[in-house]
Amino acid sequence: MSRFNDAAVEISSFDQVVGIAAVIQGLKHERFRDNLIKHLLLPLMKLTIELSKHARILTLVSQHKLSTNPLKKLVAQKRCLFGGERLKVIKEEVEKLLQTGFIRRVDYCEWAANLVLVKKANGKWRMCIDYTNLNQACPKDCYPMPNIDKLVEAASGNERLSLLDAYSGYHQVPMALEDEEKTSFYAGDEIYCYVMMPFGLKNVGATYQKMVTIMFQTHIGRNLEVYVDNLVVKSWKAKDHLANLDETFSNLRNN
Repeated sequence: MSRFNDAAVEISSFDQVVGIAAVIQGLKHERFRDNLIKHLLLPLMKLTIELSKHARILTLVSQHKLSTNPLKKLVAQKRCLFGGERLKVIKEEVEKLLQTGFIRRVDYCEWAANLVLVKKANGKWRMCIDYTNLNQACPKDCYPMPNIDKLVEAASGNERLSLLDAYSGYHQVPMALEDEEKTSFYAGDEIYCYVMMPFGLKNVGATYQKMVTIMFQTHIGRNLEVYVDNLVVKSWKAKDHLANLDETFSNLRNN
């Protein structure tokens, strides 16, 4: 999400960027319009195209390891059966995840979890996975997370703030190869596992925070604050804000 004063827009698809382009092109202030096109619109278009191809964070930067306790018993949950609307939703979501390369089929597994479908306020379904047993077998990662109060304090007083929310952020981080099949889950008559880091696992927030801390180590505190997949680009002076956005987008593209 990018915020300028009281105007906010959530960007999650290329079509939305095209809509933003139409708004910017209609601005009457020529210099302001040209600056927005150069420093905001063009980087947004490039970044959205790369996201649509599901560009992944290099494993040299980060990967998620489970470090399961070897003394914990392997658990394959009793399979839950779904039918009707729920089964249709599951098939559609699984197909999307297969096409993007986030999951793969599993021939044999010792861990297996059930899907949980939760109906959202807008009437659509959210597909989750019950990783209760797997999480119990994983020790807590004590990596220090940023303090919210300090982040708010660090952002206060700046003339410009832009709030960015990473699109499918967790799914850009690879699972450690040896841990992929531990994330196995039932879906219809087949079993799949995650190749990329899924939501619902213990310590995924800590893994993501480590990654963004490394990625933005020269930005944090200067023109950026980061909490997991939420970024705040900040500028003490309004005239510097487009340059700070440009620098942030360049860093995202390079990683």
